[in-house]
Amino acid sequence: WAFSGWCAGGWEEQWSKAWGPLFFFLTAWQMVALSFSFTGRRDVGYLTAAFFVSMPAVPLVASWAYAEAPLWLSLVCATGRMMLWQKSKKGFDLLLAGFFAAAAACTKNEGALFVALSSLWVILNSHRIRDFLRFLLPSLLTYGLWRVYTIKSMDVSNRAVKALESMDWIGNQWFDVLS
Repeated sequence: WAFSGWCAGGWEEQWSKAWGPLFFFLTAWQMVALSFSFTGRRDVGYLTAAFFVSMPAVPLVASWAYAEAPLWLSLVCATGRMMLWQKSKKGFDLLLAGFFAAAAACTKNEGALFVALSSLWVILNSHRIRDFLRFLLPSLLTYGLWRVYTIKSMDVSNRAVKALESMDWIGNQWFDVLS
């Protein structure tokens, strides 16, 4: 999503806005597929997606080119794979869940919290370190490499903190007045 906007020559508003509805549709489709796989009823799948799609803020936010739409897709895919793992205990499902969780973490900071909470959920449900690592390692490697890249190649500092740091001389003056 973001990389394709960059490849198009920068953060092109029209280019990025085209991805929101696509991720929105894929999220709803994934909800249908997951609900159907767990219940065996297509109508339940459609109802699940209809609840998601009918929330007024959801289509609106998806049309704004914000990072929520790719985050929704990553979270739904990761959660779905973790639920499939809980049902089948196949390690591949957990590995894919880790990669989807990493995609969520790379998309927004809320995804990093999702990785942490999901890791806790995996260890509490499995009690096996192998399953915990099978989920956490793809997340940490992917998200870790992304964080290193963003810190080294982008200015990710906070302007407000820079302003406070530059006002350090005010604090020093108070020490001069008090002494």
